[in-house]
Amino acid sequence: MWPFKKKSEKIPETIVPTNKPEAILEAFILEGFKSEVIESHCVKIFKYDPVGLQNNYIVVYCDCPDKDKAFTGLWKKYLEFVREIGFDHLLHSLKEKNSDYPEIKIAHAIHSRQEKEVGIYHLFLHMQ
Repeated sequence: MWPFKKKSEKIPETIVPTNKPEAILEAFILEGFKSEVIESHCVKIFKYDPVGLQNNYIVVYCDCPDKDKAFTGLWKKYLEFVREIGFDHLLHSLKEKNSDYPEIKIAHAIHSRQEKEVGIYHLFLHMQ
């Protein structure tokens, strides 16, 4: 069911509170702006989800060398770049959400999949 081509590929985390999968969680470390890393993980989450779950999650562990400015700047560049990715499932919106914590940024993306809306939550965590 999962589309892995190599033995070395890591299986994504699947959130299963009941008998069926509820969400996929894709996580990676980002050390500075690297478009190829961001795009590969953002596109990959749809490959891990063969059925079209209602919401999935991308967690980015941000390891910024220059503390506050770099984190906020990287978050803004990340959002701009995600809007430009050529997803297999059309991106309708990407909206930043409020976070109670200054070291966590959150955005919610809505994609169209087989005429249904599916969501991807992007969580950006500042690793200090």
